[in-house]
Formats: sequence, C-alpha cells, structure tokens
Amino acid sequence: MSLEDNKNTIREMIDNVNDRQVESTWNILDDDCYIQDGSGKQLSKDELKQFAGELLNAHPDYHLEIEDIFAEDDRVVVRLTETGTMEGPFMGLEPTGRSYTIPAIEIYRFEDGMITGIWMERDIKSIEQQLGIAA
Repeated sequence: MSLEDNKNTIREMIDNVNDRQVESTWNILDDDCYIQDGSGKQLSKDELKQFAGELLNAHPDYHLEIEDIFAEDDRVVVRLTETGTMEGPFMGLEPTGRSYTIPAIEIYRFEDGMITGIWMERDIKSIEQQLGIAA
C-alpha cells in the first residue's frame, strides 16, 4: 500500500469511530498489534476493543478531529483534537456530566496493509481536571 493509502485508512478509521462504526476498525488491526497508551501500558487488541467500547458508552458525544496527518516509511502520525462529555460510568468512575477537549497524537505502524503497532499520547491529567475527577 502507498503512504496515501495508509493515511486514508487512518482517516476512515477515525471517521468510523466518530460514527460509532468501530467494528470495521478491528479488521485492519493485526491480531498481534502492539498497542501502547500514553501511560506506557501495553494493551492487546481485545483490551483496546473493551476500552473503546467503555469509552464510547461513557462519552456518547466522543469525537476525534484530525488536525494534521503525516506518513513516512511504514508509519502514519496523526495530530488530533479529542472531545467528549462524561455521561456514563467509565473506568470505575461515576459520570460527571462535564466535557473535555485535549490534543492527542497517535502513531500507527503498517505492514502489508494492516496496522501492526499503535502509540497513543494524551494529557490524562488535563482530562481528569476538565472532568472534575483529578485526585
């Protein structure tokens, strides 16, 4: 696949998340995809599926807006604005009804048209403060 194909795959994936059509996302993630969140925790594909489901249920207006997208070699980097309102329980926390807006960066590695690696960076402290759940 070309670099433009890889960028289009990420654009489509983000559109699908925004449209709550995430099932198609799982088809482009390799079963052994390496996924690392901003805390350094590694997730399996199944753990990411579970997390995404909980996130979207708790934040029904969750949205990702692509600000920039770049591709080189086997990588696609996307700079996003992430927004959501915590209207349901999430990660053991009761809903606050408050909204958040943060910048995010995600890096995707491709091999043979499949995503084989994902690195996600978010300012978790800012989310916690905006949602009123900061310790």
